[in-house]
This record gives sequence, C-alpha cells and structure tokens, in this order.
Amino acid sequence: MKKIALFILALCLCFAAFGGTAFAETAAAETPAEKPAAEMTAEELYATGKAAKDAGDYAKALEYCRLAADLGYSEAIKEIGNLYYFGLGMEPDYEKAFEYYQKAADLGNLNAVNNLANCYLEGSGVEKNEEEAVKYFRMAAEQGNVAGQYNLGYVYLNGIGVSLDYGEAVKYYTLAADQGYAAALKMLGYCYEYGLGVEQDYARAFGYYQQAAGQGNSDAQHSVGLFYLNGTGVEQNDEEALKYIRMAAEQGDPEARTTLGYCYAEGRGVATDYVEAMKYFRLAAEQGSASAQYNIGYNYRYGKGVEQDYAKALEYFRLAAEQGYPAALFAVGDCYYLGQGVEKDPDKAAEYYRKALDAGYEPDKTDQAHMKEVSVEVSETGKSEKEPFRYIHDPRQNPNAMQDIVENPAAVYGFSPDPNSTRLGNYADYDWTDPAVVAEAKKNREEYHASMESMMDIVYKMRDEGASIEAIARAVSAERNRIRLAASENNPEELAKVRESNLKTYGNEEGPTPEDRYEKYGSWQMVLQRAFSPNLGMDAVCGLYDDYYDLYVELGLAEP
Repeated sequence: MKKIALFILALCLCFAAFGGTAFAETAAAETPAEKPAAEMTAEELYATGKAAKDAGDYAKALEYCRLAADLGYSEAIKEIGNLYYFGLGMEPDYEKAFEYYQKAADLGNLNAVNNLANCYLEGSGVEKNEEEAVKYFRMAAEQGNVAGQYNLGYVYLNGIGVSLDYGEAVKYYTLAADQGYAAALKMLGYCYEYGLGVEQDYARAFGYYQQAAGQGNSDAQHSVGLFYLNGTGVEQNDEEALKYIRMAAEQGDPEARTTLGYCYAEGRGVATDYVEAMKYFRLAAEQGSASAQYNIGYNYRYGKGVEQDYAKALEYFRLAAEQGYPAALFAVGDCYYLGQGVEKDPDKAAEYYRKALDAGYEPDKTDQAHMKEVSVEVSETGKSEKEPFRYIHDPRQNPNAMQDIVENPAAVYGFSPDPNSTRLGNYADYDWTDPAVVAEAKKNREEYHASMESMMDIVYKMRDEGASIEAIARAVSAERNRIRLAASENNPEELAKVRESNLKTYGNEEGPTPEDRYEKYGSWQMVLQRAFSPNLGMDAVCGLYDDYYDLYVELGLAEP
C-alpha cells in the first residue's frame, strides 16, 4: 500500500496569553454587570478588561487592566504586558511588555515568570540570554506552571541554554501533560514516535496524539490521521485518517491541507477528485507549504485537475525548490532536461539534480536515466558525487579552531562539534550532514557576528591607522559596554538595573573598564579576544571560517 511520509511536528514555545485557561493562575471571573469602575473589585476590573479584549476593544481592555493593576492584581499586570507584546490596539512594544511581565513576576505571577523567560530567549525587550531564559522557565515549572513545564521540555529537546537531554524533555512534557495540556501531550507523542528520551513506541505515540487531538490540537489531529493513513501504531483505516486530517485542515493547518489534497488525488478514504485536491493544495501553498507547492506543480505538469501548463508547473516547482524541497529540486532539473516551461539546459539540469540528491532525494530508474544523460552519477549513499567542501584557510591547521571540533567528511562544511568540547559539546548531537540544520545554525551565527559589527569596524579602522593593540583593546572594551547599555536604552527600568549591576560589580555604571579586563585576562591581546568571545570552531562547522579569518588574525588567533 502506498504510504505518505509523516510530517515533523512544529516545535514552538508557549506564551501565557490573555485569558488563556491553560495558563490562568486562578479561574477566570465572570464578566460583571456594568457598574461604575470605582465600585468594582480588582478581579471584576480584570474580567471587564478581558471581556473588552475578547470583543476587540483593546483600548477599554487596557483601561480596565490598568485599573486592576493599580490595585496590585498580578494577572492584570501580566495582561498589560501581553497587550504591549502582541501589539493589541497599539504598535508592539517589547520593552514595555518586559517591564510589566517583570512587575507581575515580582508579585509571584508564574505566567509572567514564563513570559519573562520567553523574552530572554527571543531577545524581546531585553538582551537575549538563553541561560537566563532557562532559569525563569525552571522557576515557573518547579512551581507547577504548565507553560513553564512545557517550555522547559522544549529547551531540553533542542539544547537551548542547556545540554541537549531528551530524557529531561520527556520529564517536563509529562508534567505538563499530566495537567492536561494538549501541546505537551502532542510532544510526548512526538518523542515516542521518534524514540527521543524513551523507547520508540508507535502505539503509545498514537495514544498521546489521540488525547491531544481530542482537545482540538490541529498538529495532533494531523498526526492521528497520518498514523491511520499509514497503519502506524494502529490498524490502517483510510476513512478514520480522512476524518482527522479534515479536522486539522478545517483549522487552517497547512500540512493537513496538503495531506487532504493528497487524499483526494489518490482516492484515500474519498473518491478521487483532482479538482478538489488542487483546492486544498492551493490553500496550503498560500500558507507557504513547500509540499503543497510541489503538488500543484506536479498537477500542472501532468494536467491533473487543471489544464496542462509546463510554465505554471515550473513556477510552483521553483517556489518549493527555494525552500529546499528535494522532489521539487529534482523536478526543476527535469524541466531543464526536458525543456518543459523553459529552454533545455543540460548544465542547469545537472545543477538541480545534484541539489536534489544532496537534499536527500531518492531517484527511480527513470530519474537515474535522465541524470546519466547530463553526467550526474549517484553514489551508494544516494548523494551526488561531488568534491567535498574545502576552506581557503584550512581550520585543521589552527589549534584554536580544532580544539572544539573534529573533521567529519560527511558534514556540510567538513567539520562537526567535538562531543568532548566544553564549549560545543552540546551541539554534537545535531545532524551536521543535514543542509537545513546547518543553514539554521549558520543564520544564528551570522546574527551573532552582526551584533559585533561596530566592534569589528573599530578594529579594522584603528589597525589601518597604526594603533597599538592596547589602544584597540581599550576602544573595543568601551564599545562593548556601549552595546550592552544600548540594548536597554528603550527600557528605563532595565537600563537602571544594568547600570546598578555595573556599579555594584565594577564600581561604575558603564561597565568594566579596560583596566578591569586587563587585570582579569593578563594581556591586552586577551582583553581584545575576550571582548569578542570568538569561537572559531563554530564558525568552521557553519561555513563561516573564511569569512571571519581576517578578524581571527587581528585577534591573534590565526596566522596572517
């Protein structure tokens, strides 16, 4: 029986949102009958604000939540933070949101504690700090807050701010699931499906997905449908599959819409209907689903449910290919090979065939025949035969790079983190042979370097002017202090805290002086290095070693 691949569940954080019953610290009060605000209790003021928010009257919601907040009602203070964070009735203001979350957290509101953690994790309204985020998630989780428990499971599952630990992830997902939280039930299903922190068990995975689906969780509904469709952990049943997939699709889930289109195209649990299939593919494609975009291209190519149109087929294949979808990459190659919707171009065909193979596409005999015509061979591993990536400056010749990484010919950039490294060991479990994983890591690394750009400009400018290493180190130290203060400049309360912390630690409000750093590190060269906190190994595994080699030289970490 033909099977459809299971879609990976989206892993996301939980925010303690306005009036969300899963996160509320007390039962929501009934909306009071209209009476003067001065006669209302704090709880009634909050309930009135909540009702106004539900009705879309955000100005009134803010007004009444402020009145409740003035009476010290922590849930109202937190909700003011939510209004600022999500930009309800105003432009989003993350600094203001953080300020109110902090006030509510100081009053013991655990939802606010969880939201503070999210702000630290995302760098919203405060300098990004994963370790601080974990601290607050743990604080909320250990006091029974379901959002904190779920999010602590998330950071352990992904190794964010903590060492990757699937067992701990399962532990905290279980705590949240025991409170009936649907997203945690869904993630327990995910862990049992893929054997993360537990022994793989499709039947238990199905059970957890089914519990979450019963609460209306669209991801779980889709997963239950896929399990029925493929006969995974449950007896195969197209009709039951269709029922659950349709439930998720009706909630707007793009992958469920794609799967529903597949069911109509293949006659799974319903009569074959390509027109109806295209309807759902289009809905999902508009939401950015690469698999839906590919399927639309496929139907245009073969005239299924629409008039055959090679140009349209290529258009949709390209959209999916831009997201790295393997079958779409190969289909674009085929369009160039066959001259469908574009002039024949064997070189372009070969280029896309190789990209498809490297993305994991498994060619059939017809595909292999096309590839052979443009001199693309397939190795025993299914990857295209090509020269491995090579840096201009070889990291293997630099102990400062190799102390945290090991050579890995299968990795995208030839290296992966050393499991024994104290700095990068947490990342060793990532699949550094997967282009998508590496692309995400590279993006994050580039964002880090971007935040250091003004410091690098100082280094290059002063070097060209012939400045001494001491002068450069002093200037960079001052700029690092400025960057840290600037991150809080739109939040007076947070800025005051940073200045207070600096005063307590260093004896001045600006931060550590160059002399402080010199005393700590022993040389101006080390002061300069530590200001950047460079990690040559991480740059190497992310494909950035050559990009920042000149900086390494300036910092004394590489030979000119």
